[in-house]
Amino acid sequence: MKNMRASYFLLLTIFFFCFSANGQIAPVPKTDTIKWHNVITGSSTLNGKTIYEANGVSIDSVKYNLFQKEWKNNPLRKCRPCYLFELNENDRITKEGDFFINIPIGVYKEYFSNGKLKVSGKYKNVYPLTHSDFQMGVPCTGKCTVKDGEWKYYSDKGKLLKTEKYKDGKLLKK
Repeated sequence: MKNMRASYFLLLTIFFFCFSANGQIAPVPKTDTIKWHNVITGSSTLNGKTIYEANGVSIDSVKYNLFQKEWKNNPLRKCRPCYLFELNENDRITKEGDFFINIPIGVYKEYFSNGKLKVSGKYKNVYPLTHSDFQMGVPCTGKCTVKDGEWKYYSDKGKLLKTEKYKDGKLLKK
């Protein structure tokens, strides 16, 4: 009878441990989706009137203030990793993909100013995301990440110009 109680107690303990919060595997964190305007802003005064610009294009004060606020909040700090949409001054997507701060680490797409796809491919990490260059946000494409797999290049009209195949950053085939 004592052996049966001990076995029952052991089974209960194992069951409790396996199905309690302590015994569960933590879920994989979801990556955030972040939109960020990659613009250089400036303002000047001409004949007493303030002129606002983003990437050399004239913008209104509302948009200028939005860009300034975005830069102060720096959404890229939260990109560890994230799916990033990089936008221009006209809110058009210029780049998108898997990023860690400002470093492409997976799927990557780049667009022409007319919105047509320019490049699509995938980056592969050379270093783990815990590497100091990743943590500091050092622009290290080609050092931290390399092209891998199929890369496609398009004209501004949407026509496929060429396809390249990479393996660990080395061009295999054009």
